[in-house]
Amino acid sequence: MTPTGLNERIKERLETGFQGSIELIGELSNLGRRGHWYFSLKDENAVVSCVMWRSDAARVDFEPNDGEEVLVRGRVSHWVPGGRTQLYVNAMKRKGVGSLEERFQALCAELRKAGYFDEDRKRRLPSFPRRIAIVTSASGAAVEDVRRTAAARLPSVELLVVDVRVQGEGAA
Repeated sequence: MTPTGLNERIKERLETGFQGSIELIGELSNLGRRGHWYFSLKDENAVVSCVMWRSDAARVDFEPNDGEEVLVRGRVSHWVPGGRTQLYVNAMKRKGVGSLEERFQALCAELRKAGYFDEDRKRRLPSFPRRIAIVTSASGAAVEDVRRTAAARLPSVELLVVDVRVQGEGAA
């Protein structure tokens, strides 16, 4: 089987398994508007990639922003060339501020009150760092992306990987 064949099979199975529209409530994240809207919907434990075509986005009666909780309606499908399963959204309604955003803003307020965001605490980043610490899973794909990018852009920099759990039990 080829990647195309596999992705076509995934698309077929998904579309027959999720016939018709579904509704989903989640918090908007990474909203990009380049004619079409590309964004994620997330909750406490998962993220769903979404796309909303320009013609559908034009019918949304509010200006959506990251952190808002929304109700969307759409269909699940699989984009064969990119191998990506996503929700193709055709309607969106505002529900309010998402609980994740509320908790994030509360944490920011707490850290601001403790003085962690004060200007006098900030230091300038060096123009040519000798060492950069990366806090992520040492075995994840993200760290390999960072290593490749660093090697291409600044091969003399030393990377210090601080291995932490980024998902699952104990990630918090």
